Amino acid sequence: MKKLKGNDEQQYLPISAVAEILYCPRNFYYRVLEGAEEQNAHVLEGKLQEERRNERASVKREDYHQVRSIKISSDRLKLVGIMDAVEEGTDIYPVEYKKGDLAENINDDVQLCAQAMVLEEKLGRDIDRGYIYYVKSRARREVIFDQQLREMVLNTIDRGFEIIHSGEIPAPIADNRCDGCALNSRCLPFEVNYLTGSNEQREVRPVPSYNLGRVLYVDEQGAYLRKKGERVLVTKDDTEVMDIPLCNIEQVVLVGTVNISAPLIKLFLKRGTEVHFLTKGGRYNGSLQPPLGKNSVLRIVQHKAFQDEEYRLKLAKEFVRGKLANMRTLLRRHNQDKQHDELAR
Repeated sequence: MKKLKGNDEQQYLPISAVAEILYCPRNFYYRVLEGAEEQNAHVLEGKLQEERRNERASVKREDYHQVRSIKISSDRLKLVGIMDAVEEGTDIYPVEYKKGDLAENINDDVQLCAQAMVLEEKLGRDIDRGYIYYVKSRARREVIFDQQLREMVLNTIDRGFEIIHSGEIPAPIADNRCDGCALNSRCLPFEVNYLTGSNEQREVRPVPSYNLGRVLYVDEQGAYLRKKGERVLVTKDDTEVMDIPLCNIEQVVLVGTVNISAPLIKLFLKRGTEVHFLTKGGRYNGSLQPPLGKNSVLRIVQHKAFQDEEYRLKLAKEFVRGKLANMRTLLRRHNQDKQHDELAR
């Protein structure tokens, strides 16, 4: 069996990230090393489907028994994660759920095979196949775990650790995969490629959304915020003032005498939504800060960097250089309308 490269004794990859390495290494870098948690409608829909499935921990049928949301790990493969489901009847095999249409997708196959290889290690038995269930199509596709697919899993894990150890952000993919990606605004794939000379196409000019900033300000004195399913309900004197989907909110600012329910506070903390409190006159009182992500790889690297004075200075310079580059990018965007010669120069 092929061994993993590098010094990975204390590092584990999320099984869910294995498919991401194949699909978009840059996305993998942001999610695993930087702990990026941006969400969009596609991500939220998948999470809601998962929450609904997990309301039943297990399902029994005449010919099989399905157990859901199983935590697994492998010291040999250096993988850790949660499997959507395992079915056991005459055989045992993993089942992965995807929200979209039925499709042949090697990334999904590699993720499912990685789950099976971890499960084999735990059970001490071979697993020759698994299934991917596509919610939109209400159909499942069988995946055979042949030697070629298993080798691809090992190579993909190797690639993941290479990205981690290099510390380099992979180049953007910059193709149709970027459409609908939750990390598009962080990655800026087409602009990065244009500014670095990777291709000759012009940078894409972003179109702002209607909910710019996604910040909810509530300054109506006596207003009350509470949870209503997957929505935030704002009321005053038992009258509904506003009803907003949670997916449209990234920050909340409460000004003056505005109250918020405990269940909604817990939900905001769980989702990583910051809540800030101001006085009626605008003075800052404090914030509800969600906990730091449980990204051990990132934390270890951060602490090591902090202890190294030379490396700290190098990082500080890169922060300044990055900020200047971003400012330049924004100026270039706005100058597409202005066409100011001095600004262009």
